[in-house]
Amino acid sequence: MPSSPIDGGGFSFGHDNSGVLGSVKTKAEQLENIINPVSNTLRPYLPSIGRMLVILTFLEDSLRLLTQWNQQAFYLRNYRHVPYIFVAVFLLSNICSMLVGSALIMLQKHVMFAVCLLLAVVVGQALIYGLIFDLSFLSRNLSLVGGLVMVLSDSVMRNNVSRGFPGLPELEEKDRKRYYQLAGRIMLVFLFITFLFSGQWTIPRLVVSVLSLALCLMVVLGFKTKLSAAFLVFILTIYNFSANHFWTYATTSARRDFLRYEFFQTMSIVGGLILVASSGAGAISFDEKKKVY
Repeated sequence: MPSSPIDGGGFSFGHDNSGVLGSVKTKAEQLENIINPVSNTLRPYLPSIGRMLVILTFLEDSLRLLTQWNQQAFYLRNYRHVPYIFVAVFLLSNICSMLVGSALIMLQKHVMFAVCLLLAVVVGQALIYGLIFDLSFLSRNLSLVGGLVMVLSDSVMRNNVSRGFPGLPELEEKDRKRYYQLAGRIMLVFLFITFLFSGQWTIPRLVVSVLSLALCLMVVLGFKTKLSAAFLVFILTIYNFSANHFWTYATTSARRDFLRYEFFQTMSIVGGLILVASSGAGAISFDEKKKVY
């Protein structure tokens, strides 16, 4: 079928490789040809790896709450002025929700319920700890929520989940899948906003930031999504191990505790990107539209 230009865009999704978009498309296809043999070998394992990484931060956080119960309770009572009975209920419910939700996601059972549990934990902690207006915390947690949405999208595709959120209008399965994938893609890249606007600017950092921004835009738009998500996985993993090396600090160091939290949360976001790399962008994307035109 002949290519058809998108009105007002100045480019087409067809075979016209002229212009910047065409150049990017050609280079991306060359990279895909190189990477495809490896990706084809790993593809059957990617969804399981992605789900495991997404729940990693919740497992680590539940262990943290269990081993640091007294410190967490002291902080909430004395600095957040939460009554002790509510502190105990809050901490215990968080531990149970994270363990149950994580187990259900790995077992691929009642995934909608599991995702809702973990979403409640993310929102509840942001409110109770007073971090809802902290830009770094907010962007990281939006990316984490994006990973959970990708888990839900993966479940819809694999298990034909037919029930939506309680109280919301029912959507066709194909509609839910496409909106989950779109929302997941958009939220996953919020972590890079923090990276772009924090720290001192150097030439290497500028290069990585520009590359990351371009890849994030490709993921959001759904253009060469699997390839761009795979590169973001690589960049974010390298960054995480180099910046959040908590294992180099003494076990009594407060810095170790902070970096450990960021390390596992970042790995969960990597898991969400792996799910994007595995499943693709979905119906609302350039990748899908080019098949039509």
